[in-house]
Amino acid sequence: MLYIGAVAGMRLVAASERQLKACVTCEVVLSAGKYYVLPISLRPRTTDVAGDAPLQYVVRVGSAHPLLCEPTYLTDPEVSASLAAYVKGGGKAHRAFDGMWVYSRHDAAGWLSYAENQTRAMSFRVELDESGSFNVLPSRGSLNTMDALPPGRGQLLQVLTHGFADDGSRMSSSMRFQADYISSELHSPEVAGGVFSALKLHADSPDEQRGGVHSVVRGVEGGLHDMLSTLGFRFV
Repeated sequence: MLYIGAVAGMRLVAASERQLKACVTCEVVLSAGKYYVLPISLRPRTTDVAGDAPLQYVVRVGSAHPLLCEPTYLTDPEVSASLAAYVKGGGKAHRAFDGMWVYSRHDAAGWLSYAENQTRAMSFRVELDESGSFNVLPSRGSLNTMDALPPGRGQLLQVLTHGFADDGSRMSSSMRFQADYISSELHSPEVAGGVFSALKLHADSPDEQRGGVHSVVRGVEGGLHDMLSTLGFRFV
């Protein structure tokens, strides 16, 4: 369950860790304002009828003052942004190339992987091989995935969730990266949209995120700068 503040854009305020329980608790003191409470279950489900039946849930909020709570809908990019904040906020960052990152987060329910391409001209290809895992449920339906992210894009790559709790489980992953100027967006298995679709990043430009590079190499165009950085050049 994620608590998302929605005053000036989307910002993660607090989140409970994913757990294989019927009830989770997130304790946070909120100041006056407007917030979204976003219940999420990333465990793959199947039903006897076509498609998955909507999950039923109860949200319980405690307050010393009267509150106004009403159901609403979030857009797919907003849901994706909240998932990205959950993985990045409590996960481990792995730098593949300049401006290209993979974030991994372990929680009580499993393992989440998220990739981000902050460059302005290069494609970021990520291959995950998690076939050595045992008793896990992959959100993509396969333990092997390949995604090519265009510039300025981020994507939730995979969510592994523990299967049957009594049987134990094992999670292993190997990653391969590639950066180039010619690859187009590609996903295998295909992303079906919703929370697993690619989205444009709600963040500052890559130059601003690198902290000071923009002011020093202002005369270098984005594509050339990214290429030289990849080749090992550093601007001081």
